[in-house]
Amino acid sequence: STDIWCILRDGAFCGFAATMNGGSLVMLDYLAIHEKCRNQGVGSAALALLLQHYRDREFILEIESPYESCPQQVLRQHRKAFYLRCGLEQLNVMADVFGIKMELLGKNCTMDFERYNRFYRDAYSPWAASHIKKEIHPAAPEK
Repeated sequence: STDIWCILRDGAFCGFAATMNGGSLVMLDYLAIHEKCRNQGVGSAALALLLQHYRDREFILEIESPYESCPQQVLRQHRKAFYLRCGLEQLNVMADVFGIKMELLGKNCTMDFERYNRFYRDAYSPWAASHIKKEIHPAAPEK
């Protein structure tokens, strides 16, 4: 199932969030804050409320790889730093998701690629899961 959250401040629209729910695991699929509301604590407050709401469940999210050299690399690094400041942790799991390298961050969970792929299979579809490929995380311990 999917939950769609409207983010308001003083009754005014500031953004939205979408979560995919699969049993004990919830994935923040999207968090968008209106540009006029950014850098005012709205995103961190919204994320704190989401984490509180899902406190009894494992929580993950995907971010575009901050390790890739690209024009958006600094923005990606800032996005990762934002989520880490908000209490999420690096899970040392990366994947190619429909051709885009993504890193997983989480709260209250342990994750490996196989579990992540099963989540996609069960919460989205087997077709979606077939388009998720394992990538090596730069900080992952050697096996």
